[in-house]
Amino acid sequence: MILTDSIKQLYIFLAIVATVLSMIGLYTLVSLSILNRTKEIGIRKVMGAPIPRILLVLSKSFLIILAISSLIGCVGGYYLSLILLDSIWDQFLDFTAGIYIYSVLIIYLATIATITSKIYQAALQNPVSCLRYE
Repeated sequence: MILTDSIKQLYIFLAIVATVLSMIGLYTLVSLSILNRTKEIGIRKVMGAPIPRILLVLSKSFLIILAISSLIGCVGGYYLSLILLDSIWDQFLDFTAGIYIYSVLIIYLATIATITSKIYQAALQNPVSCLRYE
C-alpha cells in the first residue's frame, strides 16, 4: 500500500468519526433545547402555530451556528490540507470547490434530518402534556 492510500484511509476514517460525534452532540443539544422550551412549544401549538413554523423557530439558532462553523471549517480545512500536502510533496493538484460543497451538503442534510426529526416529534405531542410538564 502506498503512502497516499494510507493517508486517504486515515482521513476518511477521521472524517466519519468526527461526523458521527458531531451528530451525537447535535442530537443532545437539540434534545436539551426542546426540554427547556417545552412550555413554549405547547403555547405555540395552543395559539395555532403550524408545525413548520415551530420547526423554523426552534432550529434557527442551530442553523446559524452551522453556517458559521461550515465557513470556518472549510477555510481551516483548505489551509490545513495545503500545509499537509506541501509537507509531503513538492507538486500536487489544488483542491476544487466541489470537495467542500459536497462535505458541507452532507453535514447540512444530516443536521436538518436530526433537527427536523427531534423537533417534529416534540411538536406532535399533546399541548396539554407540554404545559403540564413544567
